[in-house]
Amino acid sequence: MNWEAIGAIGEVLGAAGVIGTLAYLAFQIRQNSESVRLNAGQTILISLHEALLSAAATPQQARVVILGQTDFDSLPDDEKTQFITWIFSWFRVLETAHLYQKRGILDSEIWTGHVVHLRQVMKSSAIQSWWESRKIFFSESFQAFVDEAALAESSVLNPREMIESIRT
Repeated sequence: MNWEAIGAIGEVLGAAGVIGTLAYLAFQIRQNSESVRLNAGQTILISLHEALLSAAATPQQARVVILGQTDFDSLPDDEKTQFITWIFSWFRVLETAHLYQKRGILDSEIWTGHVVHLRQVMKSSAIQSWWESRKIFFSESFQAFVDEAALAESSVLNPREMIESIRT
């Protein structure tokens, strides 16, 4: 065996080592990307969960959220402000979830449930009015999404009908 043959074998082994290292790095990057995606999705789901939990944190808060959607005009000014602040916060978290879903971070099956909830909420005349006057604060893609979701045919009960169905 001559030195040229030994050198060629060394080059082949070196190239195989580089290819193996690159394959391993690609696998690790893919695993890390999936982990980051899952963590981001979990974070937004926790935020949505916390926003909804805050609506029921106290009997007074639950009353404000329910009346805000079903009989906004009956609320005193301080409770109207409380409701508007809560709904703005919920929409802001939903906007982030929308972005995550568009980027493939939030699973579409989970997202579908939030879309149905949005359709129900958008059946409230108070929220429709709030949205029209404040949607400028949200991204254009989220504005288009909410406007489309609000107009979509849906068999979802409006907030008042849902409350009534629970009472009966």
